[in-house]
Amino acid sequence: MTGYIARRLLALVPVLALVGVLAFLLLHATPSDPAAIMAGDLASREQYEQIRSAMGLDRPFFVQMGLWFKQVLQGDLGTSIFSGKSVVTLMAPRLQATVSLTIYGEFLAILMGLSLGILAAWKARTWVDRAAMAFSIVGYSMPIFWLGFNLIWLFALKLPLFPVIGYVPFSEGFLPFVRALTLPALTCALVLSALIVRMTRSSMLEVLSEDYIRTARAKGLRERTVIVTHALKAAANPILTIVGLQLATMVTGVIVVETVFAIPGLGRLVVDAITRRDFPVIQGMLIAVAVVYVLVNLIIDLAYSVADPRIRY
Repeated sequence: MTGYIARRLLALVPVLALVGVLAFLLLHATPSDPAAIMAGDLASREQYEQIRSAMGLDRPFFVQMGLWFKQVLQGDLGTSIFSGKSVVTLMAPRLQATVSLTIYGEFLAILMGLSLGILAAWKARTWVDRAAMAFSIVGYSMPIFWLGFNLIWLFALKLPLFPVIGYVPFSEGFLPFVRALTLPALTCALVLSALIVRMTRSSMLEVLSEDYIRTARAKGLRERTVIVTHALKAAANPILTIVGLQLATMVTGVIVVETVFAIPGLGRLVVDAITRRDFPVIQGMLIAVAVVYVLVNLIIDLAYSVADPRIRY
């Protein structure tokens, strides 16, 4: 297992290097000039050239790329054009909000998706199965911003159970933290759970037709033990794949939810950076997302062997 992890980590190096090259080319492929944006319309030619020199844009292309990669390897993702702060400094206070929303939303999605998927497979071709599939279709096709506004109308305005918008840090108390995140997390979960329901149902149906499941039932094991201990564990690998992809996507895929609920997360930072053409922030976020993707994929690959003892690396 240790050798496999080492080989996978080494294989991630060219992937991240390619992402880094593409992120760097973003600065040169766009028609906008970062120095001109930073200088403004009223800047003189001398001021413009000073800014270009300070940003290193007057150097040869490959020299700029080498210096940028050196900064990234040292943990420096660049400096924002507009705020003048480092990208890491801008990301740090927003990281808690996005990570908290991602974990909470994915937890609710797994809870709902697994429950409905297992129930649909267990009660296949009944009204329970049809109801679960209807939920999956509606959830998968529902616009997430429309769902968010409806949840606000129902649970924050009509039934004042949760705050309308905003984010409460964990340092201000666990209950206020959970109350502020419940509606946005539920919005994400209702959409994400739709795919988990379908994947869980299809995987469980395939496993429930196996001979060892009939043998377990013939031995007199309780149905709950057969479903949870035997069938679900054998059907877990496709579900783990979907959950891993969703978890990696959620880091920046919650942009719409963060906008609807006014949550100061990484998604809002990306939107503001794109609107302002703040290229260093966009580059830093691309690198951060790539790292999250490859690490989540590695964790999911390792989880396969835990779920299925037949898999050995």
